[in-house]
Amino acid sequence: MLFAERGTELKIGPLLEGIRGLSGEKIQWYLASELRDRIRNTQVRVTVIDKLARKQYQVEPRQFEGRLLHQLPTVRSPFGEAYAELYLTERPRTAGSPLPELAPG
Repeated sequence: MLFAERGTELKIGPLLEGIRGLSGEKIQWYLASELRDRIRNTQVRVTVIDKLARKQYQVEPRQFEGRLLHQLPTVRSPFGEAYAELYLTERPRTAGSPLPELAPG
């Protein structure tokens, strides 16, 4: 057997100056959020290797149900900006209901 594991390995480099300031953990969080549905649907395995911290991070898709709502306004406070994620889920339609009801919470 030539390779121990099946699949494709992708190395990205050199990194742009702005990206170099991000830790492998922060890159993992970003990819887990942005690629959530793609990772879940294709069942690929994504690993971030941070050579500076000498750590590896497995990118696991976030486990929230529903559809991620994009282009939300930035939340600003006296403490700085906050990143918010909202997911839309729907209840099954009931007989005679013209529109789907939004799930609570």
